Amino acid sequence: MDAVVNSEVQQLREELEKAKHRMQVWKEKTQVGVTELRNRIIELTTELEESRAANDQLSQQLQNAKSVATAAASTSGAVPECSSFAESHYFSHVGAWVTASSDALVEILLDKSDAALDIAVGTWRELEKHKRRTAQTLRMQKKTTEALEQELAGLRETLTGAQAELVERKSAIERRDQALETLQNRLETLEEAKASFEASQAAMASRPNAEQINAFEERLEEERENMRHEFTVRESIIFDQHRDEMERLMSRYEQDMAELRAELEERALETAETGNKHLGEGAQARGQSEQRDDAAYGELLDHLKSLQEELRGAQEENQKLTQELAAVKRTHSGVGGPVLGSCSVKDFNGQNKPSTLPEALSRIAELEGDVSRLSDELCATRRRLVATRHQSNTTKDQENSLVFDGQLATYLRFTVVQLLCSSGDTNVAKNLFPVLTTLLRFDKSNLSEIYKKNPGWVKRRF
Repeated sequence: MDAVVNSEVQQLREELEKAKHRMQVWKEKTQVGVTELRNRIIELTTELEESRAANDQLSQQLQNAKSVATAAASTSGAVPECSSFAESHYFSHVGAWVTASSDALVEILLDKSDAALDIAVGTWRELEKHKRRTAQTLRMQKKTTEALEQELAGLRETLTGAQAELVERKSAIERRDQALETLQNRLETLEEAKASFEASQAAMASRPNAEQINAFEERLEEERENMRHEFTVRESIIFDQHRDEMERLMSRYEQDMAELRAELEERALETAETGNKHLGEGAQARGQSEQRDDAAYGELLDHLKSLQEELRGAQEENQKLTQELAAVKRTHSGVGGPVLGSCSVKDFNGQNKPSTLPEALSRIAELEGDVSRLSDELCATRRRLVATRHQSNTTKDQENSLVFDGQLATYLRFTVVQLLCSSGDTNVAKNLFPVLTTLLRFDKSNLSEIYKKNPGWVKRRF
């Protein structure tokens, strides 16, 4: 801003200098014109005086000549009449010539005087015009000078205000620097306090904090509620799938075993009858019988492999259920669940394949026993899982004995949430909400949905 003001002041000063220079040039030109006009007037006046003097001199000479002629005429009275006529004629010519010369000279001088007067009048008029122009120029220069002086005064006031503002801003900057220095000192002090606080906090980190413990317990409680809800849903789905699969496997297994027994009995009878009838046949017939036996044995091995695959799937599912039960027990009671004593898939795969028909029959019987045992273990696992879930619910809150479990509780919660979110009698729903929350234990998503549909209800912690 100072640079702008200084540039404007400098520009105004330059314009003022230019105006003064133009005024000085006009003054010089006017002075030269006035001097020339004065000299010209003096010259013309001198010429007029000279013309008047010459005119007076000629008039005096003419007067002298007339007086001489008159005196001569009076003194020569005795001259003859012819000589007086000649002299009078001569003198008349001389007087006429003198009079004509005098008139011509007077006219010439008058013409010169008129021309000189015209020139003097024109010069005087030019002088007056230059005087008026000079006066007008001086007035304009004076007005311009006054305007420039006023503008310069305003710029000086602006410059003074800007300088005062600059001083004020400098003082404000100094105060800000002092405040920054103070804040820097406070920041260093706070950093030292923060370091000491972090050190003390690190020292106290190993000590139990009631608020942290409460928050941790609340988070664990919420996670356990979510896990219990998820486990209930998964339990229902897994039990349904397992029941359907076991029923399908048992029906298929019983059907296959019945067909296999019938086929074995039929083939045993056919083999005995064929041996009695064709006892004396040659090696070719025995070879064909052995081929048929080998084909039947191959079919039995294929069926055995399919049974082994089904048994392996049942064992894997049983192990999954056992692991889930152990995880649930570790989560809710902190104690690992029992591990079932079923045979592993590696042991099953590592067993030797039967090489004869009796071994195949015995192996099939063993597989039937394994399937029965696995079914019993699966039922026992399911019972233990249900007992563990009920035990966790009882341990959590003994007074909430009306809490429902399984699909019934899930369906009931869903129905009640839909009822509370519906646009019915809000007073009834508002009064029933705390009781239903205590009985059904709504999770976080249910509470969010209910409060979203009813923004006027007071949010409570249950």
